[in-house]
Amino acid sequence: DEKEVKGSLKLSEKVEGDTAAVAAEFKLFGENRTVDWALAKQADGWKVVEISSKAGEWALSEIERQQAN
Repeated sequence: DEKEVKGSLKLSEKVEGDTAAVAAEFKLFGENRTVDWALAKQADGWKVVEISSKAGEWALSEIERQQAN
C-alpha cells in the first residue's frame, strides 16, 4: 500500500555525461521491488527513455511494442 511504499522508498542515481540512471527501491505487499529509470539529456532537459523492473519482469518499451502490434 502507499504507506508501505513511502516508508521504504530509497532512490539512487548515477549520471554519466548525457545519460543517467535512477533506481527506486521499495517494498510492496511485503516484497522488495526495484524499478529502474533510464534518462537522456536533451536540449530541453532530461527525458525518460526507459522504465523497467530490476528483476527483468517488464520494460515499458516492450509493453508499448506489444500494444502497437
